[in-house]
Amino acid sequence: MTSILGFVLTLSVLVLVHEWGHYRVARLCGVHVLAFSLGFGKVIWRRTDKRGCEWRLSAIPLGGYVRMLDSSEKESYEQDGLHFTPAQYASAFDRQSVYKRFAVVLAGPLMNLLLAVAIYAGVAMIGTYQPSAMLGRPVAMTQAETFGVQNGWRIDSIGGETVTTINDVRWELAERYGNERVPVTFYTSDSRLVTYEFNLTGVDPSREDLVRLLGFTPYVKNVVIANVLPDSPAMQAGLARGDAVLAVDGRTVETPVQVIDWVRASEGLPLTFSIKTSEGVEKSVTLSAREAVTEDGQRVYRVGASLGGVPDVVLVKEGLFEAIATGFVRVYDFVSMTLSAFAKMITGQTGTESLAGPLAIGDMAGNSLASGPIPFLLFLAMISVSLGAINLFPIPALDGGHLMFFMYEMVVGRPPSERVRIFMQKVGLFLIMGLMVLAVGNDFSRLFR
Repeated sequence: MTSILGFVLTLSVLVLVHEWGHYRVARLCGVHVLAFSLGFGKVIWRRTDKRGCEWRLSAIPLGGYVRMLDSSEKESYEQDGLHFTPAQYASAFDRQSVYKRFAVVLAGPLMNLLLAVAIYAGVAMIGTYQPSAMLGRPVAMTQAETFGVQNGWRIDSIGGETVTTINDVRWELAERYGNERVPVTFYTSDSRLVTYEFNLTGVDPSREDLVRLLGFTPYVKNVVIANVLPDSPAMQAGLARGDAVLAVDGRTVETPVQVIDWVRASEGLPLTFSIKTSEGVEKSVTLSAREAVTEDGQRVYRVGASLGGVPDVVLVKEGLFEAIATGFVRVYDFVSMTLSAFAKMITGQTGTESLAGPLAIGDMAGNSLASGPIPFLLFLAMISVSLGAINLFPIPALDGGHLMFFMYEMVVGRPPSERVRIFMQKVGLFLIMGLMVLAVGNDFSRLFR
């Protein structure tokens, strides 16, 4: 249910902003707007303003549109009982100069990009606590472990770009995925700077977390008990939510995974947990794990407690002008990354598995919405940038296709012939449908996998 709500809310906001861009610039250019609709299908609410524009709320919240007067549709209007004066037809969209038409069409995707700038800038000004770029013990059998990255090291820069948080790390890696040599500089525990080159070929950032894939894990200050199951060994031993696990059988705990591995390896033999309660009291408890069967039929040992890590965090907060600059940089970087990803797909450097359809987007929207307002806003900004950038692709049926025709008209002095436009629109529709099929196919592939 959260995924559906998140998807509808995301789509509604993005469509509203996109169409508002078209509407406002159309008004500024003197174009007569007939209707502004949020959603498709049956109109459930409508109101006509003094300029003759009908504002609509439709039953299917999966899009929207701005309908502008077009003199080429005069017969269709009259069949519907709509009649306009010559003065009104003079303000029709197709009667405007090519520069005004260009501005009206460009305004939609441009507003999506500006929305993302505003969100990134707003979040930067509010400030957020984020896991720092300090690392815990690397994941086994990964590049980080191979290079010898140690617990307590901090990533200083990636490809020459300074990073402060693990999100910065994820962003810089995503920009460079597909590259064979990505230099990562670390600040070691003994205050040295060392650089290793990581290989990002053959990875898919939409399917895999590049941070985890390379073996990077956030540094954990404390491993705490997040939940205790009823009638479990953990509850019988007196463990409670919020207790910090300091050591197991005298071995210092660095990550939740360590504790899980030690419990599974115990095969039911007693384990001594050194605990610091939420009240600050340190104590030792002894318990034995029980054998359990997982969903895939494996037999493992568990104590009946879920664990979480308290990461090392930094407050990331910026002033007004710095935040605005950050917003523009984030959007520029994301547009560049989107264009690079499509270029690599076209040239065959990467596959099409990274394309996400409505199911994947809905799932991400639901997860971000459940995580809180800031994660949802950041997700909204990411999708808004994607929508704005893709809409500018020179593919007929997209805004970018119309802009391509307008640029042709600016250079040649006349629009392309109707025959050429129809042919190009068919090609564009074919390409869009192909991308949709791939994206939905990826959704089902992820679902069943």
